[in-house]
Amino acid sequence: MFRKPILTLLLAAAVGLVACGGSSGEAGSVDCPEGTTQQESVGGLADGDALDTRDDAIHAELEHLGATASADAVAAAIIASVPASEGVEQIELDTSAGVITMMLAPQMPGWKVERSTMCTPSEG
Repeated sequence: MFRKPILTLLLAAAVGLVACGGSSGEAGSVDCPEGTTQQESVGGLADGDALDTRDDAIHAELEHLGATASADAVAAAIIASVPASEGVEQIELDTSAGVITMMLAPQMPGWKVERSTMCTPSEG
């Protein structure tokens, strides 16, 4: 006689756990390993013109950050991109400065990097 309400409660709890699971924090947040600190670059190209392709926007942001990445690493990051919010794409890119997470935003036409985050060694 209590079976249906209990099953409904268990199903609701399971859905709640799935909805709360995954990334802690907002999309694009970076969990830095111990001994490192998250650094963020906001709007490296925010005030400039949009660039024609994701590839161009990523390379311009890398130059802004003083980092480099191979063409293959950039291509792989673009292929593996995930939706972050309202058309914005999140990529993770292996670079000379470590892994950098970028938020790419379509500009109609073109692309811009809204924000970049990376982990750098902590001072002290």
